[in-house]
Amino acid sequence: MATKLKKVNQSLKNIQSRSISLQLSSIQHNLEDMLSQNRLRTESVVGRKADVIKIVNLILSSCYEQVTVVSIVGLAGVGKTVLAKLVCQKVMALTRKPFDVKIWVCVSKNFSEHKILGEMLQSLNPSMGGLTNEDAILQQLKNELVSRKFLLVLDDVSNHKPRRRWDVLKTLLSRICTNKGNAVLVTTRSMEVASIMETSSQHSHQLNSLSNDECWLILKERAFGNVTTPVPLNLEAIGREIAKTCGGIPLVATFLGGVMGFNRDEETWLKIRHGGVLKERPVQDNLLMFIQIFHHLPSYLKSCFALCSNFLKAS
Repeated sequence: MATKLKKVNQSLKNIQSRSISLQLSSIQHNLEDMLSQNRLRTESVVGRKADVIKIVNLILSSCYEQVTVVSIVGLAGVGKTVLAKLVCQKVMALTRKPFDVKIWVCVSKNFSEHKILGEMLQSLNPSMGGLTNEDAILQQLKNELVSRKFLLVLDDVSNHKPRRRWDVLKTLLSRICTNKGNAVLVTTRSMEVASIMETSSQHSHQLNSLSNDECWLILKERAFGNVTTPVPLNLEAIGREIAKTCGGIPLVATFLGGVMGFNRDEETWLKIRHGGVLKERPVQDNLLMFIQIFHHLPSYLKSCFALCSNFLKAS
């Protein structure tokens, strides 16, 4: 533990050094305001009510199985993680709760059953986060989950050949849980991954892109907030054209809307509308678009992006 603390302290010192070189300064935020803003964004998710209802129903069918696996499949940025969060909120808010605990693990490219089990235990009991022996982790998980049902979210499973790893993890999960009615919710871009992990093809949900009108709603909310003042007609016309270039991807609409909100003028919006990448084709998983839009950000946000590059995905 002492070694880990030293590494954390050294990492913090490195971040501080880099922040000085990038001329960043600390900004005080009110925690309650930040939490309320986050809740607002969750409540204002566009076009996903039917998806939430379908996946909740699939998960609730898990009462007859020891572990039921439901998958959400879709393009990068289409909103799989946000949808999983909405589903968890809906399920855990039910009057008759079907699960005692919710556990969230971001898997990404490294599908390691040891890592997943360790993060499960740390989520249930933070004081056990230092365990490395797999048998000890399994025993502690069994202790934590005795007579309890769990909803486990495996977010962003990117490994295209997880069959062997998944078979091992599934076997270990069956050793941990003695009750029926547990569920695993998987988000992935790969139909192959979904077919390997899901309980059956009926337990898979393809998350489709949004409509142009829905993308415009996101752009408008991000650019103007929840104000009741009508959007100027000239900006709305340009904004709806920009919405068409989002390719139905809410992450793109959210990002562009944020940029548009910093400069609510026709000239800037036209630059975004007629930008090279946006002009050529709709955007789905296009890093070049984000690089181009980066140049429209205020200087202090560019510094924030530079600082964020120090952190691993989902860290």
